[in-house]
Amino acid sequence: MTTHLYFRQLRQMIEAHFDLQDLRELCFDLNINYDNLSGDRLSAKVIALVEEMRKRGQMELLLVTLVTARPHVSWPEWSPEEATAVTSPTLVPLVRPSPLNPFGRTGQIQDLTAYLVRQPLTDAIMYELQKRVSLSIVGPTQTGKSSLLWHITQQGPQKLNIPPEDFVYLSMELVHSETEFFDYICSELGVETSRGFRLARQLKGRRIILCLDEIEKMTWEGFTLNVRTELRGLADGAQAPFTLVIASRSPLGQLFPDSPEMTSPLAGLCMQINMPYFTLTETHALVKHYLGKTKATLPPEAIERAWLATEGHPRRLQVALQETFTRFLEKEDFYE
Repeated sequence: MTTHLYFRQLRQMIEAHFDLQDLRELCFDLNINYDNLSGDRLSAKVIALVEEMRKRGQMELLLVTLVTARPHVSWPEWSPEEATAVTSPTLVPLVRPSPLNPFGRTGQIQDLTAYLVRQPLTDAIMYELQKRVSLSIVGPTQTGKSSLLWHITQQGPQKLNIPPEDFVYLSMELVHSETEFFDYICSELGVETSRGFRLARQLKGRRIILCLDEIEKMTWEGFTLNVRTELRGLADGAQAPFTLVIASRSPLGQLFPDSPEMTSPLAGLCMQINMPYFTLTETHALVKHYLGKTKATLPPEAIERAWLATEGHPRRLQVALQETFTRFLEKEDFYE
């Protein structure tokens, strides 16, 4: 295996089996300062981590630690040949579609032409938002929650007849305290930084869809029950300015158990919608959507194999379809 392919495979596998919190724990085990790794998203952090371990000459240690953390995964071995073959000082992001291969999108999809609108899921969400029902979108990591929230902010203004400036998307990975949280929201809404009843007074009469991604960050130091209680107050009732759409890996009641004597503010407010994996029908629709106007085709049985192998998990499905597309690229019957 060439060095490029080795790092590509390693990066894909780390991203598939670790989320950001897992990666933070992995860095602790490796004596790496997680906060010094460049980038905010998982893919950038993984690239920075692997590059740091390569520079230290500790690839063997990285592999041993990965095996210890995820013993069920068949991690690729690191050999002296790969060590001596490395010539580039920088790792290139590896799971990125080539001009010929439309698959392999594993991060947040912000290109509306590349986003597959999933039904009846999307219609159900827009219907609830129209009724001012706050939502909790729950699903495992990399199942499309971030892309869904982004899609809501882009298509919601037309669907819900709300001005675009009243749709706010915030990844909690970008803020580190309650102060920063309210600073960001107020800045996006064009009002003076405030919170509680002062913020409610400034937003009186407005109808705002606030999409909060990676809400797990709110369990960390720097955030208290107060911010969740205030969010509930700003989103509870027909005249409240906020309608919330919150993405998380676990139900809000588990993330924020708060107190046995009281209802968890966000869990008690938001209707939970579980993020589904792709069905086989949706997978065929995804392939058709991505191949678009090209003359390339994939056999139905190859699409079904990719779906079965990944159980419809969106990220793993993208990678499997990318590999399937590559395998069929040189076949004579690849084009209609």
